[in-house]
Order: sequence, then structure tokens, then C-alpha cells
Amino acid sequence: TATLLFDGSSESVSLYLDGLFSGSDNSVGASSLAAHGGDVGIGGMLVGSRFEASVVGGDGFYFDGNIGEITQFDRALTAPELIDLHTHFSDEWLA
Repeated sequence: TATLLFDGSSESVSLYLDGLFSGSDNSVGASSLAAHGGDVGIGGMLVGSRFEASVVGGDGFYFDGNIGEITQFDRALTAPELIDLHTHFSDEWLA
């Protein structure tokens, strides 16, 4: 499983693979995230998608795989919470 964690307070992004910390980037910053009023797409890119430079993209680039579950929280999770989440999803989807 892969977990991408954006912490708005520290403006950092961290990656966890199979519940283990893989790396982080503290140079992301909230200003890098293009604001928009549209829907959020997961698994592909729709016409009008925006990127860090606010460049409009095309259509396509669809994810070729399975997405078992998506969760969104209104705060950054702690490392123990991420491990618990990984364990929960592994038990649910990989058992």
C-alpha cells in the first residue's frame, strides 16, 4: 500500500510504502498546490487538470491498476496512526 501525506502546517509531503516511511519533501509548500473549484479526480486526468505551475493539462493518463480504498483526513496523521491504517487496509484488502 502507498500513503501520501500532505501536512499543511509544515507544508511537507511524506510517502509511506507498506506502512514504512519512505521519504519526504519539505519544499512543496501550499503555494505549489493549484487552487481550483472543480472536483478532485483520482486515477486519471481530466481536461482542465491543473498542476503546480497552474498549467492546464490534457485528458487521459489513466491509472492502470486497482485502487482499493481512498481516505481523506482533515489533519496530518501521526506515524502510529499511519501504521494502524496500513494494518487495517492490509487486513481488509490483502487477506
